[in-house]
Amino acid sequence: PYDALEFGFYELSRQVITRYRRRQGSGDATNAKGAGKAKSESSEDDLESALAGAVGALVAAVITTPLDVVRTRLMTQPAGVTDLYKNAVLYSGVGDCLQKIVCTEGVSALFSGLRERALIASIGGAIWFTAYERLSLGHAD
Repeated sequence: PYDALEFGFYELSRQVITRYRRRQGSGDATNAKGAGKAKSESSEDDLESALAGAVGALVAAVITTPLDVVRTRLMTQPAGVTDLYKNAVLYSGVGDCLQKIVCTEGVSALFSGLRERALIASIGGAIWFTAYERLSLGHAD
């Protein structure tokens, strides 16, 4: 789900940034003359890609972090652990895990590690989507 969300929010962010630039008049860079035009446009495109990539990755990270917390809890629960009632597992499934985390630790526990994940995802998204756009448009300098 993360990658699908990241691409979707990247495209949405890219559209919003493009509309904003057009309204602000910075889309007039296409009227510039000479070799400086291509370099200026390329730099602005790279900046757009980086910003949209960072936003897309950030939003995807926020949305999917609770799913990752639940998945991690399920995967790392010790085998053979018993509770007071001698049940063999701490969590019997996704719903049970989600319910127990919220009831015992609060909703904020579902977002454990979000700051670190968001920072890493934003930086990675900015780099990845800038490279992706440069390579897909065929102007890797």
